[in-house]
Amino acid sequence: MRIVILGAGKVGTSIIDNFIDDECDLVVVDTDSDLLAAIAAKYDLVTITGHATDLDTLDRADLKSADILVAATQHDEINILACKIAHEIYNVECKIARLRDRKYLNHQDRLIGQNLFPIDYVVEPTLIVANAINNLIRYPGVEYFTYFCDQEVAAFACQAQYGGSFVGRVATQAAAELIKLNISLVGIIRNSVIISINDFTIINAGDTIVLMAEPDNVMLAIGYFQRALAKPRRIMLAGGSRVNTYLAGFLRSKASVKLIEQQSDKALELANNMANVLVIAGDCSDENLLFEEKIDSTDIYVAATGQDNLNILTAVLAKRMGCKRAIAVIGKSVNRSLIHNEEIDIIYSGQNDLATELRAHGMASTFKRVYRDPNNIYSLFQCKLHGYIGNKPISGIEYGQLKLPHNIRFVGLMRKGLFQVVTSHTQFLPDDKVLGISYTREDLQAFAKLIQKSPTQI
Repeated sequence: MRIVILGAGKVGTSIIDNFIDDECDLVVVDTDSDLLAAIAAKYDLVTITGHATDLDTLDRADLKSADILVAATQHDEINILACKIAHEIYNVECKIARLRDRKYLNHQDRLIGQNLFPIDYVVEPTLIVANAINNLIRYPGVEYFTYFCDQEVAAFACQAQYGGSFVGRVATQAAAELIKLNISLVGIIRNSVIISINDFTIINAGDTIVLMAEPDNVMLAIGYFQRALAKPRRIMLAGGSRVNTYLAGFLRSKASVKLIEQQSDKALELANNMANVLVIAGDCSDENLLFEEKIDSTDIYVAATGQDNLNILTAVLAKRMGCKRAIAVIGKSVNRSLIHNEEIDIIYSGQNDLATELRAHGMASTFKRVYRDPNNIYSLFQCKLHGYIGNKPISGIEYGQLKLPHNIRFVGLMRKGLFQVVTSHTQFLPDDKVLGISYTREDLQAFAKLIQKSPTQI
């Protein structure tokens, strides 16, 4: 698959980080030659200095042979025009555009279409991040969270803690009890490694537990591994960023929301535009301000100022001053692996969630959806088997009899709108949406080739 990326900013680099190992040919176009030089020194790909709508530049990028165009410059109008050019002149099949301005986002149904602006998928990274953080708040105790099957199935992880009824229990016994509740125990991560679930595996406090269930069962599932947390009633947002303005809109009808913004003119603008949100002009790193705003009675503090260091600093400060939970939003996933601060409950980077959405819209045709966990330990996927695995028909065959790549395991399926956990006796139908886990990218790619082939190709 050949992907041409216009713009080497956060969206562009997120695509590079997440797809460089996926047997994709990546071409990156940007006007900043120094930025491209740094990317070329780190990755094995093609970089071209030039403007996103310049035909000479697009010719050099060989856009006519691209399977996907991602227009991710800092300017909406350039991204829209680039998709139009890719459609009309280069016949690119899949066109993805980053749009930020609400004058375009609010009227997508009128503006986006094959006859006017031929864009196949619009990506708004800050909205994706805000939705992800909203889920972390909505389901207290999850460390990360994503959806499958058009949001009918949730996949999530939580930490096993003392007080959870399954902590200290044998993993297979816990899995069997969860199956009765239609909850899948997908995996157990210990010391950054997925361990086998068998009769000798004991669930320990500190383990990360990966689960899959219908959204209504998420809190029920978490309750077996840690003491239940109350839903937050008092939330403080640090920074008047686009992420926090989206987040405030999601939360203001469900909780008491305060938003701190340092720039007084921006704070005034936010106060005028957001109902039921208390906007405070001040410095979120000011201990006196946090004390006055009763940080010690705040349930969740979300630091999303746009500055990684400040987010981490203020999240630690909020926790030390008595806030129950703190989330620090960082821009680069590489920073996440470098930070080991036990005082912050969640250090969140949006790159994985952004990559998940992009994969779901043209970048992984074999799979409807692929989610890689933030620590790159495993991948979750959704696919259809179309009646065969390789040259073997699946009709009437139990899961325990299927021959899959070593590090591929099916954990659930959607059939006629209903989720069910996969067991060794599960039999598959051609229209099932299968949900699985892969421990390595190589095995995921091998499995993709296996289900792509028809019996006549074997």
